[in-house]
Amino acid sequence: MATVKQVNDLIVKLMAIKNFSKDIHYTAKQYGDHLLADRVAEDLDEACDSIKENILLGNNAKVSASTIYLERASKEVPELKDNIEDNIEELFRLVERTLKYCNGLKLDRADSSLVDGVCEKLKNAKGLLFLRLEKEG
Repeated sequence: MATVKQVNDLIVKLMAIKNFSKDIHYTAKQYGDHLLADRVAEDLDEACDSIKENILLGNNAKVSASTIYLERASKEVPELKDNIEDNIEELFRLVERTLKYCNGLKLDRADSSLVDGVCEKLKNAKGLLFLRLEKEG
């Protein structure tokens, strides 16, 4: 079974995706990029809450204080660049790394079901980011 540290690491990774997406959202010059970044960030707060309540508390583990999660996530959020392409590429890599991390977790059926739902959302985000980055020719 996944350790408490692994579950907390997943929460931190999701928080980093959400916050970097919001950084992009608030600095985007094109409306489409603004909406895309918002879509990537959408529902990640709820996902983190569900993971805390169902996986941590449901397995008799304590949830860390928000200051601990926030401090750790702040170190994982990439630095925002001036170039939107660089930011979208970095967000793509952040989502991709988180998906790979999830694939390495060993979870029971209930926990796996929850994480699978989060991964489905991340896979959709990855696909949309891929489309945004795809160059013609």
